[in-house]
Amino acid sequence: MKQNAQTGQIIILVAVFMMVILALVVGLVGYAGVQIRSERQAVGRVQGLNIAEAAIEKAIWKLNNTSGYTGETGTAFGNGTYNITITNSGLNKIIKAEAFVPNATNPIAKRVVQATASQGSVTINFSYGVLTGDGGIDMDNNSTITGDVYSHGSIDGANGAA
Repeated sequence: MKQNAQTGQIIILVAVFMMVILALVVGLVGYAGVQIRSERQAVGRVQGLNIAEAAIEKAIWKLNNTSGYTGETGTAFGNGTYNITITNSGLNKIIKAEAFVPNATNPIAKRVVQATASQGSVTINFSYGVLTGDGGIDMDNNSTITGDVYSHGSIDGANGAA
């Protein structure tokens, strides 16, 4: 029986072809993994910025409405947490908000926003009042307004209105 000298060469050809295909698949899977991680970080950065800005807004509200507010730590909000630090700088307050998505111990993204707040020099003494435009105010059936009233139009009262 005569043996062919080319026996087994197809296996070598298939093995080389499979190695090339395997290298391409591994490269594509690695590239997809990098893209997924990058997208998660981008979304986390946007969420972190939104959380930090919300924390600044909350701190300004607290400073206006609560005496002795100095900040807070580890407050959960949305998909993350934030820390607020308030320091005095002359007449101003420096508000620093650090946001972490999803948490501070293992963040995908961290954002820091800082704002300077100052107290205005104009005092507004128009609490619990009514401000109207050209239409004015119509009051009926023993209705009352407690506080100041400014009306660009007429103020009409009937049936015991005060």
